[in-house]
Amino acid sequence: MLPKKGKPPDQADSYRPISLPSCLSKWLEKIINNKVTNFITINNLLPTCQSGFRKKMSTHDHFLRFYQSIVNGFNNRQITEASIKLNKYLYNWIVDFLRDRKFYISHNKLKSKTFNITTGVPLGSCLSPTLFSLFYSGVVLKLPNHILKALFADDLTISTVDKTPKKIQKKLQQAIEIINDFCKAWRLKINMSKTVHCVFTTAGCRINYKGTYKLDLSIDNIMIPIEPFPKFLGHELDPKLNFKNHLSMIEEKVLSKINMIRKLKGMN
Repeated sequence: MLPKKGKPPDQADSYRPISLPSCLSKWLEKIINNKVTNFITINNLLPTCQSGFRKKMSTHDHFLRFYQSIVNGFNNRQITEASIKLNKYLYNWIVDFLRDRKFYISHNKLKSKTFNITTGVPLGSCLSPTLFSLFYSGVVLKLPNHILKALFADDLTISTVDKTPKKIQKKLQQAIEIINDFCKAWRLKINMSKTVHCVFTTAGCRINYKGTYKLDLSIDNIMIPIEPFPKFLGHELDPKLNFKNHLSMIEEKVLSKINMIRKLKGMN
């Protein structure tokens, strides 16, 4: 069990369980993962909007695509399923790999009873990210083309552009319902504490930004709050996309590193 950064140590969800397979198992998993990855690449099974756990695809791909979509909206005066047929033996091996997994917790020579793992993939296995990517790609394949999708690991961002807030709200709410239905069907839970919406406009962040641009978006009757400065793949955005806050944050980090280098230089 690895503790999550910044989480209280007395809560169960503050820890991440890690699978520790044997060396032989790791070797076999790597062979299987290479075969599955090659099959996915050759048959183009993952959408281009999905970049987590994929070679030569990083957060920058999504950020540039997302940024260009909003800029295009500014210029236009707007507010902004695959069939997998694996080899039968390979498929059966993957089923056995995921089936009947168990775990227990031990601490100071105390041991809990054994529990069955009924969902998820084993963390720590090189095959798990590939299987998760295949599984989670289904959510973006169901979304309409007018919705821009950015999927990195399990972080999903959707956006759209149109001339009126009402049209944007309708498009986004329909997409949210599709995502929510997918999550319910596959026993996934949306983290509402990390779910926000932002309206990008050339007017920027006015004094009454939240009251002016707030959209009525919800998940199971729980309203999604508006956030003028959301975090997107390591970048702090703003309604006008001038990146003042983000650049100020980077400047502070750079200055602290420069001061550290100066101190080290003075020690010589």
